[in-house]
Amino acid sequence: MKTNIIQQNHSITYIGFFLLSIISLISLRKFRKIESKRLEMKEKIAEFHGGI
Repeated sequence: MKTNIIQQNHSITYIGFFLLSIISLISLRKFRKIESKRLEMKEKIAEFHGGI
C-alpha cells in the first residue's frame, strides 16, 4: 500500500511540474510580446521626438 501511495504522489508531482512549466512558458511568451511592443513604442516615440 505504501509503495502505491508513493507512486501516486510522484505522478501528481510530475503532472503539477509539467503544468507549471507550460504555464511559465506561456507567461514568458506573453511577457516577451509585451516587452517587444514597449520597445516598438519607445522607438516610435524616439523617432517622433527626433522629427521635432
